[in-house]
Amino acid sequence: MICEIEESLREENDYDNRHIFTINGYVARIKNQDRVFYPACPNDDCRKKVIEEAGAYKCENCQKTYPDFKPTYMISAKISDFTDSLYVNFTRDQGEAIIGMPADAYKKKTDQMSEDEISDFFDTLMFKHFNIMIKGRMETYMGE
Repeated sequence: MICEIEESLREENDYDNRHIFTINGYVARIKNQDRVFYPACPNDDCRKKVIEEAGAYKCENCQKTYPDFKPTYMISAKISDFTDSLYVNFTRDQGEAIIGMPADAYKKKTDQMSEDEISDFFDTLMFKHFNIMIKGRMETYMGE
């Protein structure tokens, strides 16, 4: 249960180490609906963010320029169970499991949709149950 995870992390007072937990919960909210993917380097060994430059995409990590980028998920979702909720970051393949399609297919689909249609699509993702294994660590933000 989520409340047990938070209690366990607080009791250990362990802010540096990561711990593995399994949650049986549902998606209550996707925080960054307007930007669930970022433009990434198409080189599978790199996958760092690229910058658009003169109609092409430059990867500062590989020092190469590509004609296109590879959409890569970076999703922040609120996961809840009957005890509590917490935010979890889902990247790459984990984001694909939440959205239900690869990032490039999601980009193509949403490029042809209106804002209302995109909002309706995200509504269909809410309250789906998942068994999620997470690496967690206690963090505080503005005293919380």
